[in-house]
Amino acid sequence: MLHLTILMLDLSNQEKLTKAQALLTSLLPKIQNQFMKTPMNLTFKGVQTFQDKNPSEARVLYFEVKQDEGHGRLKSMASYIIDQFVTEGIIRQDELSQVKFNPSLGYYDMKFHLSLINSKRWETFNAKPAIDKFKDTSLGTFRVNQIHISSRSHIDEEDGSRVERNESRGQGYYACDGKIELVE
Repeated sequence: MLHLTILMLDLSNQEKLTKAQALLTSLLPKIQNQFMKTPMNLTFKGVQTFQDKNPSEARVLYFEVKQDEGHGRLKSMASYIIDQFVTEGIIRQDELSQVKFNPSLGYYDMKFHLSLINSKRWETFNAKPAIDKFKDTSLGTFRVNQIHISSRSHIDEEDGSRVERNESRGQGYYACDGKIELVE
C-alpha cells in the first residue's frame, strides 16, 4: 500500500487517539460529498529531493505527485481535514511546522510525495545519480481510496505510554490506528 502524509499528530495517549479517530470518522460524509464525487487519482512521476539546491546532501528521495486535478482536490481535502483537526484542538496551529496556510490560495500548502528513501535523521546521501536516471520515470496512477490515522508507536495497555514500533519486532514501521473508506 502506498501512503502520503497529510499531517503529523501527537497522539501520545488513548484519549487523544480516540478523539482523532472519532473526528476522522465524522468527516467522512463531507469528504465524500465535497471531494470524492468522482474517483481521486494521483499520478507519480519523477524523483526529487527536498534539497533542490544540493541533492548530494539529501535525506529523502521521493516520487513527485503530478500537479493535476487529482492533486488539486487532494490539497483541498487535506486542507479541510487539517482545519478540522485544528478547530477540534487535536493539533495547534503552531504545531503545523510542515504545512503553512496560504491565504492567497485558500489552502494549506504542502508537498505531497511518495518517499522512496528516507535516511536516518541526520544522515545524508548523494541523490543526484538517482535523480538524473529517474527524473522522467512514471510510477503510474493510483486511486485514493482510504484515509488512515497511522502511527509509528502504540499505546501500552498497562501504563498508557507510547511504545515505538520497529521492524525488528515484526510489527512494521507504521500501523493503522483508524481509517475511513472513501470508495465503496
